[in-house]
Amino acid sequence: MQPRISVKRTWSDADVVQLSFEVCDGKSSFVVEAYAGLDWGTASAKNLKAFGEQIHGGIYDLEAGDDGPEYAGGAFRARFHWFRPRALLISTTQQGDFFEFKGAQVSDEAKMFLRTEPGLLDQFVAALPALDRCDGEEAVLQCVSVEQ
Repeated sequence: MQPRISVKRTWSDADVVQLSFEVCDGKSSFVVEAYAGLDWGTASAKNLKAFGEQIHGGIYDLEAGDDGPEYAGGAFRARFHWFRPRALLISTTQQGDFFEFKGAQVSDEAKMFLRTEPGLLDQFVAALPALDRCDGEEAVLQCVSVEQ
């Protein structure tokens, strides 16, 4: 399994898009769907491009949906952190839909930790605006082993 974050536009209407986020750390994989604004891809690309130029100590949160049982759909957050030049660390938190279990509202959740490089981030940033165009579009952030 190749470590990566894959974002795919699965559905849309006049107000929102539904995005599917697959996070794979090389050993495990977790998929969650979350709602976002119609311009999520372009806005995220703009913000990640600015973040990518910081290199030293910058932090950026890429988010879609919202956590908690009050919101429709799931939630995704990836915290990008320049740990040292050319070492971009990413911690992700994903939360699925809530459902009743033993009399309580619960959801599936996952935390994963990834590492990528500036050139791979640039490829991801270039692919993000396509998510705003039509259902079925996909942007993938390839990652490298954290254990290197």
